[in-house]
Amino acid sequence: LLKNATAYWRRAPAACFAADVFCMIRCIIINIVLLIELCYTLKRTRAVFTANPNTRKCGKGLFMKEVKSGAFAEKTLVVNGENTAVAAGSGSLPVLGTPYMLALMENATCAAVEPYLEEGETTVGTRIDVTHDRASKTGETITARAEIREVRGRKIVFSVEATNEKGERIGGGTIERFAVIREKFMAKLG
Repeated sequence: LLKNATAYWRRAPAACFAADVFCMIRCIIINIVLLIELCYTLKRTRAVFTANPNTRKCGKGLFMKEVKSGAFAEKTLVVNGENTAVAAGSGSLPVLGTPYMLALMENATCAAVEPYLEEGETTVGTRIDVTHDRASKTGETITARAEIREVRGRKIVFSVEATNEKGERIGGGTIERFAVIREKFMAKLG
């Protein structure tokens, strides 16, 4: 290697050789800095995983337990005067208001993911793609079921379905939520 470098130096002008040496030294320094950063990150990550082996890093300082696809939760309500379309201002009939069906579904998504959140973490709704297919009169019991279908980093996608006491589907679709740290989320709002 030394013979090759010496031969190169004799053939190439001194300025080119100096530039090449400078580039090599700069690359070595950059690699050392990257290795130090990697060691620091691994040390921090190992400390967290040692504290809770069921935890995984989701990004932006968030550590959630491993979320399992297929986990689900159910929530129920009875249609009454307080959760009708008339009460919500979303219609003029005394039937279950769509906003209340959506809220019931979101409540089920929160319950489905709750066991996987660490202290100080929560989820926020980011997307809803749901249909309301059948009216429900006052007195009917409605059950919303939310099942975790997909997890990508902090994003959690749920399949949701609402049924009446006869087992008939009254609505369904998908809801997406993002895991966040409560304090950081609220601090961003000012």
